[in-house]
Amino acid sequence: MRNISIYGIISVLCLAIDVVALWLLVRLGMLPALAGMLSYMLGLVVHYILSVRHVFVVKTTTKSSAPNHQHMAHHVKYFIGYFLTGLAGGFLTAAIIEMGERLSVSLVFSKAVAIGVAFFVVYGLRKYAVFRHRN
Repeated sequence: MRNISIYGIISVLCLAIDVVALWLLVRLGMLPALAGMLSYMLGLVVHYILSVRHVFVVKTTTKSSAPNHQHMAHHVKYFIGYFLTGLAGGFLTAAIIEMGERLSVSLVFSKAVAIGVAFFVVYGLRKYAVFRHRN
């Protein structure tokens, strides 16, 4: 329960980054669905950095904290999985925003729905697929 709480706090911070970026990109004339995808991905990078430090923490078996090739390979693997799950969340966000536009629903409401859906879908994918061997 502690991990999902910390994940939630990190998500709120990254959501603020996401929403501000979405607002700026739309104001600059970008299509809302594309802006939603790009702003989501910006939040993703910050989210990864914070989550691997505070939620999906590596259990180390050695006393050395010096980076090695195996350690770096794990980070690359985890980042790719994190990125792909984030990409799924980004596409999910874009699809929900696009559906909202087609139904003449406000961008704010569509984004709110996308936030809720993407949060649980992406957390589940990360916890049970990407980081299942951590924690």
